[in-house]
Amino acid sequence: AYAGQSVAILKANLAHSQRLLGLTDKRVAAGMDNRMQLVTARAALAAASQQLEAAQRGERAAALTLAALCGQGPGFADTLHAPAPLRAAPLALPVALPAELLARRPDVTAALWRVEAEARAIKVARAAFLPNINLAAGLGLASLGAGNLFEAASHYEQFAPAISLPLFDGGRLRANLAGRDAAFDAAVAQYNSTLVQAIHEVADGVSATQSLDRELRAQEQARAATAEAWKLAQDQLGAGVISEMQALRVQQALLQADQRLAQLRADRLSAGVSLVVALGGGYLPPTGAPT
Repeated sequence: AYAGQSVAILKANLAHSQRLLGLTDKRVAAGMDNRMQLVTARAALAAASQQLEAAQRGERAAALTLAALCGQGPGFADTLHAPAPLRAAPLALPVALPAELLARRPDVTAALWRVEAEARAIKVARAAFLPNINLAAGLGLASLGAGNLFEAASHYEQFAPAISLPLFDGGRLRANLAGRDAAFDAAVAQYNSTLVQAIHEVADGVSATQSLDRELRAQEQARAATAEAWKLAQDQLGAGVISEMQALRVQQALLQADQRLAQLRADRLSAGVSLVVALGGGYLPPTGAPT
């Protein structure tokens, strides 16, 4: 939407620059202006032409991207039309954002799962230190009790292979446990880093949207004042109070205000989307919640 709006504004700006150059050329020929004004007007026309070309290239790139996302070929981009300019929705966030919102982010969830997985791995490594006795492996010992477990050496010789005593490979088990502890610490550190980054992104998103909302209100007021000045300039030009050159300068200020307003609206939309992503999918306040 912004690409199409920008192209429309820059086309008007190019037409304005062409008109201004023609008028300046006439004034120089009549001896009312010097060649400096003429060179400046030519430079402004060249700059306006370059800006329009860049905007049209961006509009075309956006159309091709949409065509690809729709699974269509480049020809589909030619059938697309610029939509009406979008207006960013108001920022409806509570005074205090609950931390549980960040749990919906996939990066935070994945980091938390890694911590939980490493915690379970530590339990497994610690369990390996416990003796593992297979009660069914002792031949002739259908029933074991506290009184007959160690009563006969022959029985023990038959039963011994079924007993795994970690004492004999304690070094390996301790190394394995130390490795799992280190992996757990690394997972916790990664989770903390991911969480801090998520909080930072949310804070940046909230700050950016609030700041852009204030800028938009100020720019809308400035644009309204400039539009009023342009209307007065047209009236005064018709009455012969001001020259056409003076009127064109007022119109140029209006075109610049339009371009700045369109850019701010695009930036506000982008900031809103970034905040939605930072919150893991947006936020819908409960009915009656203070914002």
